Amino acid sequence: MEMNRSMARLLGRVDTEGITPDETPPEFLRIAEGGWEVTPGGAHVLSALKSAPPGPFSDVVHEEYTVNGRGMTDHDLPASGEERESRLLRRCVAYAGSALLRADALRSTVEISAYVSLSYGGLADDHLTANVTFCGDHPGVPPYAADLEAFATEALLRLRRTGEPPWSLRGLPSRRRQWRTAGEVPEGSGTGRQLDLMRRLSRAEIEPARFAQQWLDARRKALNEDERIEEHLERALNQVFYALDEYPIDPASREDGDTTDAELLGIVDRTLAWIDAAGDRRRPPPPPAPLFGSAPLHTAAPAP
Repeated sequence: MEMNRSMARLLGRVDTEGITPDETPPEFLRIAEGGWEVTPGGAHVLSALKSAPPGPFSDVVHEEYTVNGRGMTDHDLPASGEERESRLLRRCVAYAGSALLRADALRSTVEISAYVSLSYGGLADDHLTANVTFCGDHPGVPPYAADLEAFATEALLRLRRTGEPPWSLRGLPSRRRQWRTAGEVPEGSGTGRQLDLMRRLSRAEIEPARFAQQWLDARRKALNEDERIEEHLERALNQVFYALDEYPIDPASREDGDTTDAELLGIVDRTLAWIDAAGDRRRPPPPPAPLFGSAPLHTAAPAP
């Protein structure tokens, strides 16, 4: 199994002990029990979800994630909070495992994986929803999610039909404390280094090009050491990352449309102001609009 940093952070605060197939909502259990089939195009799809008429699809993976993708039942859950997070994730993993077990009946050489996604949406960007889809690894066809970290706006988990029962979360991170505000972040951590560099740039104590290189190094340290911060703080830091993605550290490589030094400083200043204003609130509201560009969107799992 694999996950992105957002999913690791989510698993650090919710209960995932003892998930069983019985936690699958009845309507999803019926889908899993209906088994699998292979379409004329070679897609591995759940029989109960097969579209009629099919397509059009750009490739076999497109057909799989479109046909198999569904939003998880949540109308009976609390509107927000850790109980909603935990029960949504548990339902998704239970359903994914139940469906993957039945994929063996296909006797296919294609490895099928489940992708569990949780993300916030709604008018205030504060409503948590979940989706599950299934895709295979097909030779010569781009995978559904080659880089899980590219989906920065959601928590994404990949479960494979190998080894432990697919709904088993053995080996996943145990619950542990996350840094909720900038004041809680240790100075020696990668995240602490990112924040310190931002404040130094804001005070004109470091040149933008040196800031960019050192900030990205600090971000890699935070990722490699699996540092965990609350979602609102990570989303704020992502604004700087998006800006640096378009910032040429070498001035000789600058092109039209690249982030300028002045734009970078403005983005850092606004991000710091938002982080400081968020204070100690449990879930501060997100910025009213992206501070720079737009975050990657995950549109692979369609509505039922």
